[in-house]
Amino acid sequence: MKWLSFSRVAEKPVANDTPFMPNSYRIPDLFCDRQIGLTKTPGQTGGQEDFGSDKGSPALVLGIPRWITYMKSNLVDIFRYHHNFERNGTILLPQNHPGWRTWNGETHDQTATDFLGKTRWAPRPIGNGWRSFDNEHRSQNNTITFYALTGDYMVRDEFTHILACDLAQPKNRAGAEREVGRLVLTWSKLMRLMPPTQGKFFKQLCEEKLRWVIEQWPARNFVTDPDKTVRVLQVILDPRSNIFDPTTGQLTYAWVPYQTAMMALGVYSFYKVTGSEQALELLKSVVQTVVLHGIYKEESNQQWQCLTFCRYLMGHDEGKPMPATSYRLDSKEICIGNSFWSWLGPALAIARQIFPNGHPVHMRASEALNSVYPNGFNNWLDAEWFACAPIR
Repeated sequence: MKWLSFSRVAEKPVANDTPFMPNSYRIPDLFCDRQIGLTKTPGQTGGQEDFGSDKGSPALVLGIPRWITYMKSNLVDIFRYHHNFERNGTILLPQNHPGWRTWNGETHDQTATDFLGKTRWAPRPIGNGWRSFDNEHRSQNNTITFYALTGDYMVRDEFTHILACDLAQPKNRAGAEREVGRLVLTWSKLMRLMPPTQGKFFKQLCEEKLRWVIEQWPARNFVTDPDKTVRVLQVILDPRSNIFDPTTGQLTYAWVPYQTAMMALGVYSFYKVTGSEQALELLKSVVQTVVLHGIYKEESNQQWQCLTFCRYLMGHDEGKPMPATSYRLDSKEICIGNSFWSWLGPALAIARQIFPNGHPVHMRASEALNSVYPNGFNNWLDAEWFACAPIR
């Protein structure tokens, strides 16, 4: 049944592990949170079962068709605030409301001039508690697989509603790296899944987002400099990073390797669908940054370490990597988070696809992956994230 999946689904992990499947489909309340999919407040980083590759592994990999029946009680995106209608009952379209602007699937009070009959200060009715999709945590994997298997008209209607909101987003900002990655990953799937009359608009959204990424990408000014290989979109100055300048002891700028890796997943998906050379060149820079500077091998124990934050040099040294001596367990210039391999690792798998055998990036990515996953995946979480990129 694998061919029924619209995209790649996770393969069964080596460990004796099965994906979540309940014995009962009963729910205590229509508007309660579900055990799969995104939560009522989809802007949270953790607790989002929908993240990763296409879902539906119980049906597509293990041959359990009741997953489809179970999903019917989990089509909760119809509760979210991105369903807008004209007075005559037709779906509201952005071309008929040129002053309407959205962000995270909701009318955006800072950029909109048309509030669809509501006030600037109360544009988002969320009486049932279900917020619309957060751009930085966008994911519709369960629903996408359900539609690929069933062709359900209600779900197609759902995708049409969110398309209208996506098209009304401001066009002049790239956004955070994980926002780029998760939006473009979702749009790339919907671009192929939806009828051509709507799929072309999801393709347009991808192209516009990547155009703004390139125009606002700091590395555009040194992308040809072989000494400046830290080519990230987003730099932060945030106490949560715990990154300090060793000479001054002051909090300093950092980049976020797992978010850079998340961006790679979206760009890779768009490249695989369209063959865009522009996307490929961007992807090479992004993946190279993660492989060369977002992981390292600790000398004291020869174990590969995954970084959650890494110091970003500014001024004349912008784009240059830190010296090798900055990569150590007690360094204040990096923050180690080996629980993030499932998010960062797929970028290494992509590196092995787009860089040839023998290339330093390919070899480093292969060594790290073989060390961290010597016997394959032990759980569905890792398997689902890596299904976004070819591991072999």
